[in-house]
Amino acid sequence: MAKDYIWQPVWAALFKETDVHPHVSEEKGDLFDASDGGSTEYEVLNWLHSTIRLLKPQEILETGGWDGLGTIALAHA
Repeated sequence: MAKDYIWQPVWAALFKETDVHPHVSEEKGDLFDASDGGSTEYEVLNWLHSTIRLLKPQEILETGGWDGLGTIALAHA
């Protein structure tokens, strides 16, 4: 199920979280989107993107680096 994330680069895949790594049913992984098994869920990145747009901080520190999706989401905001 594809969703539109305005910050999502064209090269980034979009899968259900349960398709990229295992979850127990209580985690409700089928309700989340992910690029792969090591990246942050799109919903979390979308929340961060929205929070930055709302609060408009002077500086942002990004500590991840798996595939750059977090950096892209934060920089786009």
